[in-house]
Amino acid sequence: MTKSKVVALQPKKEQSSVHISHQFIKKKSFTNQELATHLKKVYGINRNIAQILTKEQKEELLFLLVENKTVLTLVETFVQKNQEISQNNRQFGRQRERVKKELEVSKSKNQELLQELSSMRRQLIVFKKQIYLIMENIHYRLLGDLFDRSEIIYLTRELLKSLKG
Repeated sequence: MTKSKVVALQPKKEQSSVHISHQFIKKKSFTNQELATHLKKVYGINRNIAQILTKEQKEELLFLLVENKTVLTLVETFVQKNQEISQNNRQFGRQRERVKKELEVSKSKNQELLQELSSMRRQLIVFKKQIYLIMENIHYRLLGDLFDRSEIIYLTRELLKSLKG
């Protein structure tokens, strides 16, 4: 689209963005950056989307937005959906960061618990060995006492037999 066509557009009073665009277009000469800024400011079209378009494509888009209500409605809908998606992405990003932090805390806590469990297992092994030694000692003492008692019982029985007879 040539600049003369853009300049020749007549404003439609029914939409304020159209009126603003007509005032902008009347300037006659504008840069690619000015077009992108105007599309962002008036129509909400992100610069990262507008930067894909050439200067001529931006001019044509601006012409369509001014002259074609359907195109305007479509672009407004895209902009609104893009804003919703952006908001959702930000929310998901915050949630992802929160979950990452929670995961790191959980990993750290898990590592501490694993170390504590390992320490408890080592202590349990030591306690088992100590209990084994104590029980073995008690066992030998009981056996010794039992043998001693058995001898005493035998001697007592033999003494009773000898006294009886």
